Amino acid sequence: LARIAGRSRGVAAFVGLARATRTPAGAGLPAFALVLVLSMVAFAAMISTSVTRGQVAQSWRQVGADAVIVAPNSQTIPPALVHQIASMPGVSATATGVVYGASLTASGAEFTAVFVGPAQYAAVTGQAPGARFPVAALSGTGHGNAQSGGVPAVTTAATAELIGAQPAQISLDSNQTMTIKVAGRIGGVPGIGASSVVLLPVAALGPPPRPAPSLMLVDGSGLDAAQLRADVSRELPGGTVTLRSAALAAITGAPVPRAAQMALAQGTAAAAGFGALVLLLALVLSARTRDMTLARLATMGMRRWQAQLVLAAE
Repeated sequence: LARIAGRSRGVAAFVGLARATRTPAGAGLPAFALVLVLSMVAFAAMISTSVTRGQVAQSWRQVGADAVIVAPNSQTIPPALVHQIASMPGVSATATGVVYGASLTASGAEFTAVFVGPAQYAAVTGQAPGARFPVAALSGTGHGNAQSGGVPAVTTAATAELIGAQPAQISLDSNQTMTIKVAGRIGGVPGIGASSVVLLPVAALGPPPRPAPSLMLVDGSGLDAAQLRADVSRELPGGTVTLRSAALAAITGAPVPRAAQMALAQGTAAAAGFGALVLLLALVLSARTRDMTLARLATMGMRRWQAQLVLAAE
């Protein structure tokens, strides 16, 4: 910098930079302060980013969508409420699910069957971190389709072990039977607490009109939580609304991560204050030689504003 400033017509920047490089205190202490402050800030930013990313991922694991609406036992979500939520400001995508209790015809093993629109379900859950939802497998465009021996099903690991690799016949609570074949894996279904879950295309229930859903997933970062709760309470008494924003607030408000964030912020502020103190000490220690230099330059015609530029550059 001093070499570049020496090529310019102005003298203030060159004198200030030259003094900073030739004064031992001016060269050592500010550099030490800068390294300390930048190291502390970089460390705090790295830790804070990692913690925030982990908290967001945990909120997705807990809820699975920005909002999950579940109807009470033996009830369904009214079509008017589904349309009303889908048209709310801030909502970007929605998906509904028809939930049945199911069992394997051969062994009687029980699990939960959820029938969804593959594209709609993928649009809602696609924002979650981690592996993407295997929409091709569930829609029948992948390796598992109806022509290969059964309705394609995406299951949790526990259910996949129950069903096996071969097509299997299942019975639903609605007295309907069908043959399914495992075509993919998922970690779980939002709003369904059971570990044994099978996700199936809603088309497997037959042509419309189909049964009304009892599960609804909502994607929308600008979702109005108060309005959503009010609409569900009015149109679906007893229905539950789970918000990912509330889960994230509970995670970030926990005592340990909150104290860690405060400690990092306080450490960064302390390092910045120490760095500023070192810079001031460096200027004080070099004040005598600076005054002598400025006095000589003043006799050669340097103006007051130029002397101030020398100090700022140094």
